Amino acid sequence: SIDCVLLKRLSYDGLKIVRQTAIIFNNDAKAAFDRMVPSVGGIALRRLGASTHAVDTLLRTLHKMKYQIRTALGLSEAEFSNTVDWVLGTLQGSGASPCLWLAIMCILLGALDGRSKGLVFCNPRRTSTLWRTADAYVDDTELFVTLQNADLETLASEMQSTAQFWEQLLFTTGGALALEKCFFVAMDWVVENDTYRPRKMSEQQLHISLTSGSN
Repeated sequence: SIDCVLLKRLSYDGLKIVRQTAIIFNNDAKAAFDRMVPSVGGIALRRLGASTHAVDTLLRTLHKMKYQIRTALGLSEAEFSNTVDWVLGTLQGSGASPCLWLAIMCILLGALDGRSKGLVFCNPRRTSTLWRTADAYVDDTELFVTLQNADLETLASEMQSTAQFWEQLLFTTGGALALEKCFFVAMDWVVENDTYRPRKMSEQQLHISLTSGSN
């Protein structure tokens, strides 16, 4: 988590130093572990080298577990199970859930790298370039979009396309965006009295609209 926060801070500082226009979209995956499709996680683990036996054992355990409700009145007589693959996901509190989530996120971020313009920093001599598309920590992800000599409206359109693509990736694996927790920040600069200052939100007329496949 410290590395992710450091990268985020350095990114914001870098944008400020070079006066680069950018849009950052902050999003939250709704009930990440509870929505994750176990079989998709199993495929992702096999891609990273996990044995078929280990993955099969994990999936059989998740599918055959039975659940009851415990209250002050006692244990419920009725029970339910994960016979439908996406009903309970891989469960909050499971030691396997973070590993499955990481395996899936490696695939999603790789797909995003092939689609997003991302964030680009170059040194003054143009001999070194830093490029990345997102910072992610568990279910919180920040997407970056910058374009050379592009105005905010163009960047907003590009970010809307990128963010919708990210939502589709999440939905494919069982996830969904908590749209009420999503927001974006536009970084732009204006010259005032021979100095640069950030453009205020009140001076921006931007709109990003997403649809959720889970609705």
